[in-house]
Amino acid sequence: GEPEVVRFVVVPQIFEPRYEWQEIVDGQSAPPGLEIVLDMSGNGKRGRIPPRWQLQIWMAGPRRFFRAQVQPSTTIQDLNNQAAKLASVAPGCASLTYREKGAPPTVP
Repeated sequence: GEPEVVRFVVVPQIFEPRYEWQEIVDGQSAPPGLEIVLDMSGNGKRGRIPPRWQLQIWMAGPRRFFRAQVQPSTTIQDLNNQAAKLASVAPGCASLTYREKGAPPTVP
């Protein structure tokens, strides 16, 4: 006879959030800070990035926190300009970059 076909659904282990609601599959871990809603019938849960949230980054140069309200329309350029203002430098002279804790700084 015909060979049996077995299909598998591969789901990423970590939920990749967006600003739109999407299903969080059993077994996925969701990063902190998301809005999560549970289906009251017990049929799952959904998550999203909140429409407005606060970014907080330690700035080594001015030795203070940079805080900004972020929404879907916020661009990295908007954030860089706000960081430049906080550091009292000209727009374009500040760049927010991510690095792991303990990693050496890099120059873009």
